[in-house]
Parts: sequence; C-alpha cells; structure tokens
Amino acid sequence: MQIYDLSHPIEQNMPYFPSSEPPVIEQNATIEKNGYAEKIITFHTHTGTHIDAPGHIIPNGKNLSDFQVSKFTGKGLVVDIEEHNFGEISVEILENYSDEISDVDFVLIHIGWSKKWGNKDYFDNFPVLSQEAAEWLTRFKLKGVGVDVISVDTIDSSTLPVHNILLKNDLVIIENLTNLNMLVNKDFTFFFLPLPVKEAGGSPVRAVAVVQD
Repeated sequence: MQIYDLSHPIEQNMPYFPSSEPPVIEQNATIEKNGYAEKIITFHTHTGTHIDAPGHIIPNGKNLSDFQVSKFTGKGLVVDIEEHNFGEISVEILENYSDEISDVDFVLIHIGWSKKWGNKDYFDNFPVLSQEAAEWLTRFKLKGVGVDVISVDTIDSSTLPVHNILLKNDLVIIENLTNLNMLVNKDFTFFFLPLPVKEAGGSPVRAVAVVQD
C-alpha cells in the first residue's frame, strides 16, 4: 500500500485567495516555559487545500456537518489535462474519460498548476471547467470534484457559475490539491477529512490517496 499526500501545508506566508487573509500562527506556549508546546492558529475556512460545501455559495445549502463522513472518501480518478492547461476545460476533453468517471466517486483534475504554488502566477490564467463541462459532470453519481488550482472559477468571477452548478447538485469541491501527477493511471481511494466544525461551509482538509499494491 502507498499513501500520497495531496495537501499543501498551512504556514505563514502561504498563498491565499486575494479577498481572504493569510493564516496567523502564534506560539502560545513552549516546553521550556510552560512544560508543553501549543500554537494559536487563526485562519479562514477556505485556507490551503480545502473543501467547499454547498452552504458556501448556495442559500440554505448543506454545510459540512450535514453530510455523513462517508461523503469525504471514495474511489478517485485523476483526469490528466496538463498538456492542455490553457483556456477552459471542455466537455470534449472530459468525454475521453466518461467510462472511468462512471465508475468513481471523485474526479480530480490534474492541470499541473500546483507547481506554481508560492509564485504570483499561481493566481493568473489557470484553466477552469466550462459551464457545460460542469453540467456534464453532474450527470454522473459523483460525490465531488477536485482541482490543483485555487478555484474552480476564474479568480475575478463574481457570479461563480461552476461553483453554483456543482454545489447545487450537492457535490463538494476540493481546491488547492497537489501531487496529482503521482496518481495518473492509478486506482486509488481518496480521503479528505474536514475539521468537524458545526455548520461550516468549508474547511481545510488533509487530502490523501491510498493506492493498494
């Protein structure tokens, strides 16, 4: 069995959505002074590698605590579009994977953008699903869709059409994934467990993939 970490670390000076704020991590206690070590961490619920629940965007939509924990694990598929990482991600690209998508719980789209993590251009011109492609994905029995970019919509979008399409259909969205290149053409189980915060529309997650030998 092999376990792949698909999460970016939460740390000072990490990338964050422009309208958000960076996490603040403070040393509250030390072993030398207090006999134990402890930190105070303040962050937005959509920090780093994180999950969006319908309640993040949809009025009266489900929050994370409305789902069973089984919502956050299942069979995954990496759709590798790194060679096509420009413009919109069209239905025509996804249709090449239709048989595989019909047999999984999660589609994770490998754009290759996580290589830009920590650089300014991580926020610029990343590919997103077309509205037609998002609608097409909702025809399958998926639990969610994940990407290795900061958002499933363009950085300057005010209407968030892709968020709305996916979340209205009770899919969850996982953003800021990394290391998806390690899972191309592999069968794996995807785990991404949010913090058990009551009535939260999002949460950082520790996303991992388990590949059986």
